Amino acid sequence: MTKRDLMPKAAVGYLYAPGTRLLCRECAFIDGGKCSDHAGREQYVSLDTGSCNDWQERRKGPVIGNRSRPWVEVAYLENKNGFGYRRCEHMSLEKEDCNAVDKDSPGATPGKIHPYGCCALWKKDPKRGEWKENQF
Repeated sequence: MTKRDLMPKAAVGYLYAPGTRLLCRECAFIDGGKCSDHAGREQYVSLDTGSCNDWQERRKGPVIGNRSRPWVEVAYLENKNGFGYRRCEHMSLEKEDCNAVDKDSPGATPGKIHPYGCCALWKKDPKRGEWKENQF
């Protein structure tokens, strides 16, 4: 893949959230144990294993959703050990780079793809996706 084929950080929703596993429990949309971004049964996300592309950092305050986003639209997934580039098959931890996202495009962490960042292209690495946090 050439540099021209890489996606810009903005196009893939790149975010950087140090010290999180990007799980629903840490998301600003969670209100009373349910996700305010989804309606019906889908508001009952897994707080300990779930996440989606609408994930928002809770440390910046709560976000009240309009209960209109279905799981399929936000790519809701579950992974028992969490998410982030450190668990993504596109990521090279040694180079702090990604084979799908342009590390030099505008956005957080200029010049690198941070292991505690994540984006909409996240795909569980067969090995690192199962690692506990202390294995990194």
